[in-house]
Amino acid sequence: MSGIPQETVRLLRPLGSVDLVKRTFNEIHNLTLSTTRAKQIVASYRQGQEYFNNAAKSDISVKPLLLFYGISNLSRSLTLILTARGGEETLSPSHGLSCEGWSNLLETDIGISLPRLAELSVTRCRGLFSSLMEKTENTVFLHTQSSKTDWSASFDPPSADIALSFSDVTSRIPDLMSEYKLWTGNQSLVICVHEISAVNDLVSFKVNNQTNIAEIFQYAGGKLNIKDIGRQKQVEAATDDIPLFLNSFVHQSFGTIPNLFAVSPTNETTTYSQICLSFMLSYFLGMLCRYHPSHWMALSRDGISDTSWPMIEASMDYLEIAYPRMVAECINYKAERNTA
Repeated sequence: MSGIPQETVRLLRPLGSVDLVKRTFNEIHNLTLSTTRAKQIVASYRQGQEYFNNAAKSDISVKPLLLFYGISNLSRSLTLILTARGGEETLSPSHGLSCEGWSNLLETDIGISLPRLAELSVTRCRGLFSSLMEKTENTVFLHTQSSKTDWSASFDPPSADIALSFSDVTSRIPDLMSEYKLWTGNQSLVICVHEISAVNDLVSFKVNNQTNIAEIFQYAGGKLNIKDIGRQKQVEAATDDIPLFLNSFVHQSFGTIPNLFAVSPTNETTTYSQICLSFMLSYFLGMLCRYHPSHWMALSRDGISDTSWPMIEASMDYLEIAYPRMVAECINYKAERNTA
């Protein structure tokens, strides 16, 4: 990899210029941004870009940590440009996520510990992650039929005390579905969407008839109308009751158009957008690398209980490609919508 992909760099360029940040801020909020606050946004973006560039050239011993710092800085830049009033002083220095019981799971015997990676969990707390979710409105910006984002859906923020495991997160990211199954032997909680359309207040789409379809849609209850149509199923939902949709950014079947997937929320009341799930994924990898270096090095180099390694490598590739793009698409979608 070579840092942020060049096409995404082009989309992010407005964040590298004080004047363009002011223009974009005005397009989003219809307000004038001070030079001081514009410089804060540019500084966070430039630091993030450098972290990504250095992660691409770094040894695997530190790469996930540099990626997390890059994602954190891009998230700060995004959060600041989406904040109508207030600058860096309004952001908490905390990451906004905390590790739950990792030391109990990752004990001295590495051969015993590494198979427990799926059980590692994080909980939301006050900090950058919560600010990111608030300012993006926990929104997914989707590609349904275009290389540009052409649809969005927002979800109520989950309560702060819900813990998510590493398996909870990786099983819901479409670009990791093959590696997740290789790692766990289980299917991901994602299903490919075909021929989606919206008429008035009704959304209709087709999905493959895979064996865990009931598990993927289990939290929808009676809100979905599902019919058999040969080897596929036709799903209909009111626009207020649509399931969680996410895109794949690494694996694309139609040139530059990301594939669309329906994804299981984590429970009946907890839904995270793709940018939030991806931030969590980066946090998992970054904290494993930083605070448990012997486990990380054993996993990445020594071949000890390394079944999860292909999935972790795919996760880093996904984050390098997808996260900067999602930041750019969020900003562009909001700016274009407000100036249309």
